[in-house]
Amino acid sequence: MAPAAGRIALALAIVVLFSSGSASAQNLVANPHFDTNASSWFLNAPGAFDATQDANGSPSSGSVGAAYGAATITSVPVFQCISGVVAGNSYSFGAQALIAQASAGGQVTIRVDWYTDTACSSNNGLALTPILNTLDAWTPASASAIAPPGTQSATIAAFVGTGAAAIIHVDDFFFQSNAVPSLDTTWLITLALCLLGVASATLLRRNGFAGAQHP
Repeated sequence: MAPAAGRIALALAIVVLFSSGSASAQNLVANPHFDTNASSWFLNAPGAFDATQDANGSPSSGSVGAAYGAATITSVPVFQCISGVVAGNSYSFGAQALIAQASAGGQVTIRVDWYTDTACSSNNGLALTPILNTLDAWTPASASAIAPPGTQSATIAAFVGTGAAAIIHVDDFFFQSNAVPSLDTTWLITLALCLLGVASATLLRRNGFAGAQHP
């Protein structure tokens, strides 16, 4: 192998080693950013897709908004059923919320309910993020929880309470496993070690040849 090829192999090995540790977990929420609509979500009145509000200010994306004409104790304007949840695994979840209200008292909580079936019908407990109550600014909330024994699915939802008339928006939902994808990275590490071996052998042969030429 030519010296240039050895350097290329060494560079590839370094890249593979770094990439093996940087794989990100998959967001299991479908249409989490409401890019063009609220497909894959269940909407309860007054929840509706709003193309004019986006947590990141994108003109081509939106959110789900809910306008309340008076104080409300509990409202669930939007939720989604997520299948493929593994009992015993740790999951991170959350979203961003915007509360527009003339006076304090409005709050949003991102809630996950666990279910023992795949259709999100047999409840198996719940988990909550800290309460969001910041006014007039997009604010994130997140939490982690372990899926209870027997869990097969989960819902993620926005729970809203207002102390007066208010307009609530939610966006950027996520629900993802905290498990380390060891099977996915094993082959990358193996490949990196092989490439390192090739690069080392090439450099040794090169150094040996140079030593033979210049005693």
